[in-house]
This record gives sequence, C-alpha cells and structure tokens, in this order.
Amino acid sequence: MLKPEFVQITRQNKIAEDEFYPMIVAMYEQIWQNLLPPQIIPKGLSVKRSGNVITPPDAPVPDCLACGACCAAMLCVGVRPSEDENLSAEEYWDITIEGRENEITVDRYLRRDAETLVCAFLQIETGKPTACKIYERRPRMCHDFDAGSDKCHALRRAYGIEPFLSLDEMSEALGKLDDKPEKSAPEETIREVKFVETETGELQILAYLNNGSTNIIHTFDPQAEVWRQFEFDALTLSEAARLIDSRKNKSE
Repeated sequence: MLKPEFVQITRQNKIAEDEFYPMIVAMYEQIWQNLLPPQIIPKGLSVKRSGNVITPPDAPVPDCLACGACCAAMLCVGVRPSEDENLSAEEYWDITIEGRENEITVDRYLRRDAETLVCAFLQIETGKPTACKIYERRPRMCHDFDAGSDKCHALRRAYGIEPFLSLDEMSEALGKLDDKPEKSAPEETIREVKFVETETGELQILAYLNNGSTNIIHTFDPQAEVWRQFEFDALTLSEAARLIDSRKNKSE
C-alpha cells in the first residue's frame, strides 16, 4: 500500500503535475523492491517482437490472459486526445498545472489501483485468467506492447511468471546486447516537453532537447486544439512537426 498521502492523491480525478510524479516514483520503488531480480534490466528493451535482440525468433509467444506483467509494471499509460471518447472520466487521471484562470490539463493517464499499484483495469481473480476490463478500448500504448517482446519476457521473469535465464542463457543474452549496434539518439531528440501559458491564454509547447537546448515547437489555443505532453516523448523535432501538421490537417 502507498503512503497515506499518495493514496489520497489516487482518489482524485485531477492531480497536480508536481504531486503526480513523486507519487509515480514512490509506486515504481515499491513495485520493484518486491519483485524478483529482473536479470536483464527491462529499461531500453524492445516492446515490439520485430525489435527483439535477446528472444529467439522461434520462441513461443506468451498468453496475455495468463500474465498481466506489463499491466502491473508499466506505470504511465497515456491516453491520447483521439482516445478520450473511448474512456470515461472515472477511468483516467488528468495531470494539471495552474493556469491564470483555470487548471490546464497537460497529460492524461489510466488510473492505478492504490493498493496493488497495478493498472486499475487489470482484472485478477484467483483461479481465473487475467483479463483487461477495457481491452477493446485500451489506449495505443497498450496496443503497441507486444506479447513476446524482449521487455515482455524481462517483466515476466521479474514477476516469476517464467523461469529465470540460466547462466549460459544470461551470458548469451548479454553478449547479444553488447553486439547490438548502438543507436544514439539524435541531438534534436525531445527529452521532454512542458506546456507554458502565454499572456493571451494560448499554450506553447516547449521542447527540451538532448543537446541541452529548448525550442518552442507549437503554440495553440486550448479551446481549439488538444495536446498531451507525453505525445512528444523521444520524438525528433522533425517528427514532432509532422505530428502537429497531421493533426492540424485533420481538423481543417
């Protein structure tokens, strides 16, 4: 169970950004201190089978209905504006900052269970398969996580759902990771973005780049356009520009 102050926060529909991320850090620490050693650190592993480095191509694909490890471990499942109509206000948290007149929603994430810390929509009943209560309406982040990906298997091992790698398998896996060509992120890759309100009430999307610089990549009227900060994570400036243009073209 989370600390009482964080439990109170989870019961809100809107959470201030400066309260949300300390809560997520506390959740992450609590989850991982109770898990088995992950052996291969999940961070940085592919969530797509097509990007696997460790898992053999002919390895069987795990059954999601007997698992749920990704739903338990992946804390921030973002809800994009195009997915808003699929979910009710009770099914997500709005992450907000203070505006001059009203709170401004900067992100939207699926709720977590304050007691188990898993996704609030992971249905776990003793003796029954694991199921997603909103499977048909689940966000794109859930769609994009492949059963059988390297990260999938790493999380399953950490939760004790599948056997640990043997010493020989560990040695082979680490060798494959070492041999993998390093893909350094371009300097123009976005590390994070923040929404900043202007004096006219518009919002600027301020991008912090890997090279240490900052760029205003878009200015918009929040009454006419809806954006979420997480949508720009790890995009390059050119990819972000294409995303902005694509949504503007759809609205015209």
